Parts: sequence; structure tokens; C-alpha cells
Amino acid sequence: MSYSCHSIKKSYHQGEKEISILKGIDFDWRDEKIVGIIGESGSGKSTLLSIFSGLLRPDEGEVIIDDTSLYQLDKKKLSEFRAKNIGIIFQQYHLIPDLTLTENILLPLELNDIPVDLKELDWWLERLGLSHRREHFPYQLSGGEQQRVAIARAFIHKPKIVFADEPSGSLDESTGSQIMSLLFDIVKERNAKMFLVTHSPSLADLCDRVYRVEEGQLNEVL
Repeated sequence: MSYSCHSIKKSYHQGEKEISILKGIDFDWRDEKIVGIIGESGSGKSTLLSIFSGLLRPDEGEVIIDDTSLYQLDKKKLSEFRAKNIGIIFQQYHLIPDLTLTENILLPLELNDIPVDLKELDWWLERLGLSHRREHFPYQLSGGEQQRVAIARAFIHKPKIVFADEPSGSLDESTGSQIMSLLFDIVKERNAKMFLVTHSPSLADLCDRVYRVEEGQLNEVL
């Protein structure tokens, strides 16, 4: 997989004032498994991740995955491309409340008309320690269990790249540590690639390469 971004700019309006968040960001993926993004609160980390993952159109610039320029696609084709090639793990889980744990995990397969591999599903449930919860609904799960479901959902369709935005941010320290350890292990086990937005220096240290969002720029941390 090749991944690159060129001249990404994004601004917001606050009343009559225009606030420039991202000021011409370039990025090229090398051979890393996990790239970390750090920065102060309000620096634009989550905005950048949303643009990188195809969720938010930039004011200027392009994001290219393999030979596809995401923001040259119309809304429908972009949604289809994202559903097939990208996995996303949110801080707040974003599970669908009236779907069971199993149905939430399998949702990307349904959206992409991919047949369900029951052995693959069983592997995920066993790997995440959720076999006994397969028919439970999100409200019956703890925060840590919900985030485990979100992790499985992000990987189940074998995306080219996974984006994780502060995935342990809503969890207590102990549970968050367990979730992040699990997530890093799964990236390696599945031979996947991941962008990770984090405020944690210790998690950033575990990434193969780290960038800091600062004053609208993306700078590699050496």
C-alpha cells in the first residue's frame, strides 16, 4: 500500500474570524506499521486524522491511497472507498445501539457485500475475550468491552489502513493500557498499518514513527 498527503489545508470560522488549523501539510508513508500523531489539545490532531481517513474534506490538498485521490471522488464513491479500504477506531466507540456485539463487528462486511467467515468471527471473539458476549447489546457492555468491539469492527474487513483517534481516551488508566496493548498486538498479528492519535508520550514511544501537530504543521519527532 502507498499512502501520501499533499498540501493539506483546513480552516474554520469563529464568528467573522477565520482560524487556520492546518497550513499545508505533506506526508508520505514509508515502511512503518504504526505512525503516531501527537500535539497539544486543539492543535488539530483529530482534524488531521479525519482528513487523512476520508471523513473530512480539506479546503485544499489531496490524500492518495495507492492510485486513488480520495477527495477527487464524489461523496458516494468516497464513502464506498472508505468502507472497503479504511478502518476507524473512535474514542467514543460509536457502536450501533440496536445491533448486537456480533452484528456491530460484522457491519463492514455487510456494507461491502463480503461473505461472513464464521471462523474469522470466532477468532476475533476469542482473541478479544468476548465469546460469551456475542449476543449482547452495547448497553450491556463495559467501556473496555465496547472498545474491543470497535477494534474488531475496524479490522474485520481487512482494510489497507486503520486510523485510531485516542482509542483509550474514554477509559480508566488500567483498562486503557490493556486496550492499547491489545491494539498494538493486533496490528502486528494482522500485518496491518495504523495511524494513532494520542496524547500519551509512552504510547507514542511504541510507534515506529511519530509526528507532532504544531502551529498548523506536521513535524517528525526525531
